[in-house]
Amino acid sequence: DVNDPGKGSWHQYQGDRLLEERYVYNQSELSDFGHRYMYDSEGKRTADYYGYFSKMPDVFMQRTLYKYNDKGDCIKEIKDAENAKTYT
Repeated sequence: DVNDPGKGSWHQYQGDRLLEERYVYNQSELSDFGHRYMYDSEGKRTADYYGYFSKMPDVFMQRTLYKYNDKGDCIKEIKDAENAKTYT
């Protein structure tokens, strides 16, 4: 049940970058549902996908994309969800 927060969460890192965040069920079972984060070569987060890992990044429930200027400042966030309006 994707609406049940489960018994906690599991996190996967690569260095200091959070790559995946999943729910834990029955104290040991990892969900196929959660967040997947993507980064550019400089370590800035470029995307946050929320949904089923087996379907991402092509199919997602929610997504946030980040755009940066030459100084490394986040200048744009694009948020969308399945069957919903895109917000910038």
